[in-house]
Amino acid sequence: MDGRDLSWQFFKRTKTLRTDLHALSLFIKAGEAGNAPDEGALVNLFWGMWRPRLDDGDLRDNPPPLDSDIEDTLLEELARLERECRVLYEPDSDVWKRLPTEVFEAARQYVHVGAASALRHRKRDGVSE
Repeated sequence: MDGRDLSWQFFKRTKTLRTDLHALSLFIKAGEAGNAPDEGALVNLFWGMWRPRLDDGDLRDNPPPLDSDIEDTLLEELARLERECRVLYEPDSDVWKRLPTEVFEAARQYVHVGAASALRHRKRDGVSE
């Protein structure tokens, strides 16, 4: 099971849609299609991880925790996306001078994915050092 299938796997088990899993699958599919996720996809990923909702015809807050296999896959996918979005700083590099918009877009993706991952870990593991 990978990140694209999480929403479908959850739906098959429960007959409901979770906004966190759906946002992740849309984010992954946009990247696979060669498109940079737009602002809406980034925000939906962040808020979906922070405040997931169930959609079974009516939107409901505070869904029950995910099964451990789905939660583990979700966290693995977020970690993978975070590694892929990482922007390495190279002092005195011409890239920073020539492509500031592209660097900003990559950094914006990294911040949203990293924050979504951190929030999800906090939600599962609680606060630790």
